[in-house]
Amino acid sequence: MDAFDADVLIYAAVPGHPLGEQVAALFRSVAPATSAGLGSVLLLPEVLGRPLRDGAIDEVRILAALLARLDLRPVDRATAELATALSSRYQLKAADATHLATAVGISAETLDAIAWDVSAETFRSAPGTGHTRSVGSCGRSGLRLDSPGW
Repeated sequence: MDAFDADVLIYAAVPGHPLGEQVAALFRSVAPATSAGLGSVLLLPEVLGRPLRDGAIDEVRILAALLARLDLRPVDRATAELATALSSRYQLKAADATHLATAVGISAETLDAIAWDVSAETFRSAPGTGHTRSVGSCGRSGLRLDSPGW
């Protein structure tokens, strides 16, 4: 299952965008009433905040339709603690670390993201889990989470 960062969803809403087309194609490849992937509820303000503020109604409509196709997960304490560790280890912004932690927590196979340079890095998950996780080579527009047990 794919997990999503905000950037790729925003690009998917732009017709003809080279990175967005890849993500839009992923959404089109899944049956309409089916979830196209997973993400954190943090995607809502991160993706919709600016177009709502700017009154960009068409953009809001497209982005809201993409978000409606995702299984959005709450950010619980375990996810926040893992995000804190990831933020510190990989110098990620809080939102990016939260999206990555959500992907790890839900055992996603791929995190569709653009801005991170952590490919081929190995990191230890949240304290107490005892799992080593590997962030592998860049996938479609994101990171492939290849390690067994995710």
